[in-house]
Amino acid sequence: MGRTQKSIKNIAVGIAAQIVTTIVTFITRSLFVKMLGDEVNSLNGLFHEVVMNLSLAELGIGSAIVYNLYKPLAVRDENKISELMTFYKNVYRVIAAVLMGLGAIVCIFVPVLVKDLHFTNSYMRMIFMLFVVNISTSYLFSYKISLLGADQNNYLYSFYNSLLGVFQAVVYVIVLILTKNYVVYLVANIVTTLAKNYYISLQIDKRYPFLTNRKLPKEDRKKIFDNVKNIFIKEVSGKVTSSTDNILISVLVSSLMVGNYYFYSSIITVFKQLTERVDRGLRPSMGNLFAIGDKESCKGVLNKLTWGYGVFSIFCATCFFTCVEPFISFWVGPKYILDKYVLIILTLNLFAYIVCKPIYAAMHVSGYFVHGRNISIAGTVINLIVSVAFGYYTGIFGIFLGTFCTYLIQTVLKVYYIYKLKFNESSSKYLFTLLYYTVFLGALMALCGWICSYVHTGIFIVDFLICGVITAGIVIGLVILIYHNSEYYKYYKDLVVQYLNKMKKKKRG
Repeated sequence: MGRTQKSIKNIAVGIAAQIVTTIVTFITRSLFVKMLGDEVNSLNGLFHEVVMNLSLAELGIGSAIVYNLYKPLAVRDENKISELMTFYKNVYRVIAAVLMGLGAIVCIFVPVLVKDLHFTNSYMRMIFMLFVVNISTSYLFSYKISLLGADQNNYLYSFYNSLLGVFQAVVYVIVLILTKNYVVYLVANIVTTLAKNYYISLQIDKRYPFLTNRKLPKEDRKKIFDNVKNIFIKEVSGKVTSSTDNILISVLVSSLMVGNYYFYSSIITVFKQLTERVDRGLRPSMGNLFAIGDKESCKGVLNKLTWGYGVFSIFCATCFFTCVEPFISFWVGPKYILDKYVLIILTLNLFAYIVCKPIYAAMHVSGYFVHGRNISIAGTVINLIVSVAFGYYTGIFGIFLGTFCTYLIQTVLKVYYIYKLKFNESSSKYLFTLLYYTVFLGALMALCGWICSYVHTGIFIVDFLICGVITAGIVIGLVILIYHNSEYYKYYKDLVVQYLNKMKKKKRG
């Protein structure tokens, strides 16, 4: 099976798994809010983000090892793969211990982050440590999952994770209904997450029976840690960009407002996770090509991916802009609706997150970690300055404006360096393409938003469905009208047709 076929398989299974995960998530989230209330929901969102930032201890290690797995997997060097995975296992055990230690220290200061919520300090510290235990123990087995991704077999993880995720959801629902207790809910989360990762680990062992404990040579360890130093800073920037919003909202605005935004972020997360499914399906193939392919082949793949992600980002962002308010009104009630200006900046951030994925991936698989580090430092500084300054005066809008500025600066710089270092040519054409997609998105937001503003049936779910159909129809129709003669449109159309024909043949056989 070639790179393209493997990518399509990974993406198809990933999307199917994401649909299941999304349905399960919204069911459990609705029950969670109903059973435990707004304050617990706000605390849950805040602590989830704080703990995810603590996982900075892992950032860089995983990315560096996955990068180093591309070539051994491409040539099937089983000894080198075993050495890297043994090293990975030992490092992750250290990471689990470091996270527990960091969590215990941060736990002391947790009450400082909480504003306008009525919980005792001892209760908040206990809840926070349960979050820390959950993420720490997950590292004991989850390191093997990266091997599936690097080997272009991420569809297996998608399948097992989705299947076991349904089981987890059933446990959560039972626990919430029987106990209505947040602590018991978090304990159940720890146990089921640990069991899920252990089971997936066993399945990976069966698929890669050659994995044995082998010591990675000192020179290879040094090379990995050299990369880690640069990747770490780059990944920290990503965390600052995407995983500090709740903390800033809690400190600068109100912890209760974290709960309101949490419903928006839950929907945004669906789009982001769907994008990550696609990215995980494509990146190993991209890494394989960039490791051994010529310049023109690499540039051709980057351009194809950029068009695909561009159309996908416009579709997702426009649908989010027109459909999120009626959906939240139906889901949890209209009292959680945020200001329209906040919705606009959230939409732009979602678009930026998706559309820049190909150039971010190209930067990573090309191994330009030093340049990525420097770009990330610049983006992090800008993000913090804009988010804090504007957040203090304008509230939530200013915080998310800082996120958008980070995407803008990092994308421009990464495009510049990829075209200068990898392709040895000007980046102006690529940057103009991204600008064109942004203008196209703005026009669609204005058009679809204006049409959907007249949709008021009095039934939120009906408004949501009508807005969804109108928006999807307009976006898809205009994309076909504008691009039906382009080589990229024809390329993706042929891929879909080939995949469907292949599935039909399998059914007949």
